[in-house]
Amino acid sequence: METNPNFLQEVPTSPEELRRKIEEIICDVSARQRETSQKAAVVRAGPYQRVSRIMVGEESYSIGIQADKAEEYARSQGWTIVRTYEDPNFSGKNGKRPGLQQLISDIKAGRIDVVVVHRLDRLYRNLESLLRFIRLLRRYHVRLVSVTEHIDTDSYWGMLIIQVMGSIAEMYVRYASEYTRAAKHQRVTNGRPNGSMYRFGYCNGKCSHCTDPNGPGYCPLMGKPDRGDGRVLVPHPIESHAVRMMHELYHRGLSDAAIASYLNDHDFVLPEEII
Repeated sequence: METNPNFLQEVPTSPEELRRKIEEIICDVSARQRETSQKAAVVRAGPYQRVSRIMVGEESYSIGIQADKAEEYARSQGWTIVRTYEDPNFSGKNGKRPGLQQLISDIKAGRIDVVVVHRLDRLYRNLESLLRFIRLLRRYHVRLVSVTEHIDTDSYWGMLIIQVMGSIAEMYVRYASEYTRAAKHQRVTNGRPNGSMYRFGYCNGKCSHCTDPNGPGYCPLMGKPDRGDGRVLVPHPIESHAVRMMHELYHRGLSDAAIASYLNDHDFVLPEEII
């Protein structure tokens, strides 16, 4: 039986030599791990942020703060930020957001390894849509990380939390929709218009401080005494007559396009009492 002539020389003969051998092995393993880490592929991150309404004084969900948190987290992990995707003034129920669609396109093209969001409801407020997005990420081997909620789809616990949070977000949307419908019904019952903007044919009646975007000359009462307190809408002196005419033409069987053409192709004389 042949033996390695250096075998006896390699065997430690004292505790101190054994300790030195172990330290050499540990240093060699650490060096190999660092080398492997340096050769690993770069992780490409795509932070995404969305805000339904941009309102003065509300910073907790603003685009800027979301971007700062998501990008800061990505950099802390050593990830490379390929692009930051934004959808300002878009509802979470709207899946046709341009920023989100661009993100999905880049995921399918293999440009993204991990999607980073400030909160899950920035992506979707509908559980079914959120889970569909998660399935898309899995298909293309892309992770999803929520910075605020400490969620990572690489773990089973992260997937469980995502489903729970998605359900809560969907419940919030349904509650808000039911509340909005009830409020709109109450406004109609009280004879008040729905919506935050003035409907065509009405104005706030603050003639003395009129800021009509059509400018001077559009309304003959601009700059004159007020006709209302600014809270209750009043018939607009010009547009209200157009609304009545459109109503009459519609009941005569004209289409919307025909009514628009009729109004644009004719000149009309307003009642003398408003001039």
